[in-house]
Amino acid sequence: MNEAEKNALENAKTRNEVKAIKISNETLKLHDDTMIDNINKMVMPNDFLYHLGDFCMGGYEDYKSYRDRINCNNIYLIKGNHDTKDKKIESLFLKIRDLYKVTWSNQKIILCHYPMLRWDNSHYGAWHLYGHCHGSLAPFLVDHGLDTKLLSMDVGVDCNNYAPVSFDTVKKIMEYKDFIPINE
Repeated sequence: MNEAEKNALENAKTRNEVKAIKISNETLKLHDDTMIDNINKMVMPNDFLYHLGDFCMGGYEDYKSYRDRINCNNIYLIKGNHDTKDKKIESLFLKIRDLYKVTWSNQKIILCHYPMLRWDNSHYGAWHLYGHCHGSLAPFLVDHGLDTKLLSMDVGVDCNNYAPVSFDTVKKIMEYKDFIPINE
């Protein structure tokens, strides 16, 4: 990021001021290259990568360009608000869904681009992983005492050193929460 961009971001006081800042093509390329490099360092070709939305801005050719650079063969896309509605991108991913339920080591996990206060089996200890908020929800959760009560987590890359978060890491974080499951 060049000095002018840094200064503009540091001096921006509102979301609209941040959105108005013109980011150079060089900074955008560095951002994108960093994220793809970090994915490829963590995720092996036969692993499963669950991408929680906003894969890229653009159409099929942009999606294909980024997808071709990711070494992982098995990518699930959970759609975000900036993802294209172009059906052609379906061929680039294992599955595309608005919401996806997985089980990992007997743990039920709900994946969605958007955060939720309640989700399927949340009262029985199911986890919820989301993106979308870019870390902006954390202060609200802390202020309302929900950060340690909800078994949910913002796994967006901009909150996590621009890298994917492994299920093992999520498990370690969830173990510190004060959640009390409902007896069946």
